[in-house]
Amino acid sequence: MILAIAEELVARKSEIENEIVESIYFGGGTPSVLEISQITFLINTVFLHYAIGENPEITLVANPEDLSEKMIDDLSETKINRL
Repeated sequence: MILAIAEELVARKSEIENEIVESIYFGGGTPSVLEISQITFLINTVFLHYAIGENPEITLVANPEDLSEKMIDDLSETKINRL
């Protein structure tokens, strides 16, 4: 599924090629069940293929039950800046 999302991101980049991405939002369900490496992969795909603003808001919607202290620490080392 993660690879399919990344492929979709790449395939649809021409739809907003003249836009600056100011917000990246992981929501709709429970993206907090993803592994940190999967989240990072998707964020890196966006940064690689889109024009990103200077200080984008990157949000991850999380079910509190899915968040361990380690996961919160790991997320703090990613580009996510809103949980």
